Amino acid sequence: MTQLDLGFPDAGNNRADTTTRQAYDLMTRAFGAGANGPLLLVARLEDRPAASALPAVAERVRSVPGVAAVGDARLNAAGTTAVLAVTPTTSPPDPRNDEMVSRLRDDVLPAATRAGALDVLVGGTTAATRDQSAYLAGKLPVFIGGVVGLSFLLLLAAFRAPLVAMKAAAMNLLSIGAAYGVISLVADGG
Repeated sequence: MTQLDLGFPDAGNNRADTTTRQAYDLMTRAFGAGANGPLLLVARLEDRPAASALPAVAERVRSVPGVAAVGDARLNAAGTTAVLAVTPTTSPPDPRNDEMVSRLRDDVLPAATRAGALDVLVGGTTAATRDQSAYLAGKLPVFIGGVVGLSFLLLLAAFRAPLVAMKAAAMNLLSIGAAYGVISLVADGG
């Protein structure tokens, strides 16, 4: 269960004869593995002169290990928001993408925008999957604890035997661990 990865599958997990998998493989061969899951850097601009800081931010992001390419910034009509596409060198489910998203959010972007009037956020499918997985991982112990705790209380009320309720709670924990362990093993190709 400790090896459980809460990420979501992408088209690279589809059968080889599906058109979605063929398109995924074609993109990988033509543009690299990261083309299937680009990151989006979205910048809030206080004013039009703040947009002049975007090339420096893009250059700083290009220097990050694992970044294959950074596109030019595109501004909205009002000039208040800009988007930059960042193509990683690795495919979307690769754990190195999680490290790169963390590095961008925690180190690179705060340092690159410290002097300017920019607020740059990291989004895109890969970052959203990472965020959703972290959220689920944080809630999973609460969910499991709730199930085990409620079953303990129910058995305690029904049988008035704390030892029976504790044994059932332990067995619940073992069965949950085994079930998630089997899911993890099968999903990892075991």
